[in-house]
Amino acid sequence: MLCDDSFDVPQSEISSSPNAASKRLRPKTYILALYITLAVALIQVGVLGSIFWLRHKVKIDTRSPAPAFGHDLILPRAAAPAPGTGAPAAPELPAPITLQPTLGAARLPVPVDTVQEIADLDQKAYGYMQQGEYDLAWVALLQAENIDSRHLLTLRYEAELAEAEADWSRAASYWQRIVDLGPDAGDLAATAPSRLAAARAHLMAATLSDAQAKVSPPPALAPAKSIPSTNAAAVTHPAPSSPVPAATPVPAQASTPPPVSPAPSASTVGSAGAAFHVSPAERVPLTGNAALFGFTLRLPIVPGNAAVAIDPGKVGIKLFFYDQISGGVIVPTNAHLEVAFENPHVSWLNGRSEVLRAVYQRPADPTPGAQSYYGYVFRLYYDGNLVEERSDPTSLLSLFPASP
Repeated sequence: MLCDDSFDVPQSEISSSPNAASKRLRPKTYILALYITLAVALIQVGVLGSIFWLRHKVKIDTRSPAPAFGHDLILPRAAAPAPGTGAPAAPELPAPITLQPTLGAARLPVPVDTVQEIADLDQKAYGYMQQGEYDLAWVALLQAENIDSRHLLTLRYEAELAEAEADWSRAASYWQRIVDLGPDAGDLAATAPSRLAAARAHLMAATLSDAQAKVSPPPALAPAKSIPSTNAAAVTHPAPSSPVPAATPVPAQASTPPPVSPAPSASTVGSAGAAFHVSPAERVPLTGNAALFGFTLRLPIVPGNAAVAIDPGKVGIKLFFYDQISGGVIVPTNAHLEVAFENPHVSWLNGRSEVLRAVYQRPADPTPGAQSYYGYVFRLYYDGNLVEERSDPTSLLSLFPASP
C-alpha cells in the first residue's frame, strides 16, 4: 500500500503564520530610540530659545566687592588720648546679683491676622492722606504692600496718592499692577485701564514739557500761564469705613500740559539716546518675626524719554550691601538677599517705570559688636556705560568706587 506523505496546507494558515512576510513586528527598541531622538531635539530647541530670551534679560549683580585698599575698611574711631595722659580708671563693677529662678507664665506665640493688619495700615494711611501727611501715608501703605503685594485697596490708595503728588510714573506703575490683577481687580477692572492711560498721558506730557524747557526756554519777561495745581483736595476719598476709595475723576486730555513735578536729573546713555532716572528709594522694615532683622528696599527706575525704546538686555544693575562688625569694620554682607524686579517681564515700554525690589534678612543679634547692616551701593548701567549711582550712606560711593 502506497502512502503519500504530501498534504495540502490551507492558504489562510500560510498567510497567518508568524514568519509570513506580510506580518512585520516593530521592536520596542525602535520606538524608544524615536522618543530619545525627539527629546534631544526638543532640548536643543529649548536651549537655542533660551539664548534669545537671556539676551533681553536685565543683568543684576549682588556680589559685593571687598574694600579696594587690600584690607577690611575700618571706620574712624574717637581720637586717642595724648601720650602724657594716663589710662582712664576702670569703672567699678557692681556687686554680683544672684538670680533666683522662678516659674513664670508661659508665653505662647500669638497668631498674627494679616488681613486685619493690612486693614489697619490702610486705615492709618487714609487718615494721613486726609491730613496731607503723604510721607507717613507712604510708610503705612508700603508696610501693607510688603505683607500682600496684590491687595487691591492698598494698590488703589498708592495709585491715587501718587496722582495727588503728580508722580505720574509711580501712578502708572500702580495702575498697571491693578490692571494685571485681571478679574481679581473687581470693579476696578473696568476703570483701571483708563486711569492707567491718563497717567501715561500725563507722564508723556511731562517728559515733552521738560524737554522743550531745556531746548527753548521761555523769555524771562513772558507772563507765566496759570496752571491749575494738583493737590490732595483734587483726590476724592471715601469715608474711612468704605471698603474701597472713591474713584478719582480721570483728567481729560486738554491742550494745556498737565501740572508736573520737577523731573530729577537723568543721564543720557547709549547710542539710542535713552535716559533713566531713579526715584527716591523706599525702605520698609520687615515685621512679624522678632528673630529676624530685615527690610525691603524698592528702587523705581524710570525711563527719561518714553518715546525711546530701551533694550532690557543692555541694562545692568549692581546692588551691593555691606555690614559692620566689631571695631567699626565694614565688610560685604553675608545676609540672605532676594533681588528681582516686581514685574517679571521688564520692558520700560510707554514710559512705564520698573521697580527693583531687594529683601535683606539676617538673624537678629542684640550682642554688642555683632555683625549688623550698614548700607548699600546701587549702580545702573546701560550698554556698558554708568548711568546713575547712589548709596546710603553717601560715603560708600567714595569708599567703594565704580570699577573702570
